[in-house]
Amino acid sequence: MPERTPEELLQRFQNTTDEQFVRLLVHDLRGPLGDIISAVKLLNSLLDDYDHADEKHIRELSQILLKTADNMRLILDAALEHDRSQRGEANDA
Repeated sequence: MPERTPEELLQRFQNTTDEQFVRLLVHDLRGPLGDIISAVKLLNSLLDDYDHADEKHIRELSQILLKTADNMRLILDAALEHDRSQRGEANDA
């Protein structure tokens, strides 16, 4: 999934039924979660046979994990904001 801004994510959830909202949310979270799982598996394999030459790869994977987790947080924040707006609640964030 291409990176989206919080505003783009919120717009994506607007004007959806509850069923569509859940489908979009699940769809948008599956990709980043799969990336995290793959990166952790690769990290584990690098650490099993750790060599200082692997340090660059480990750092790169760490950055990917952080970026992907942050992307998931943005998706969840947008979903929460959408839910609040649907219920007429103010944004507490």
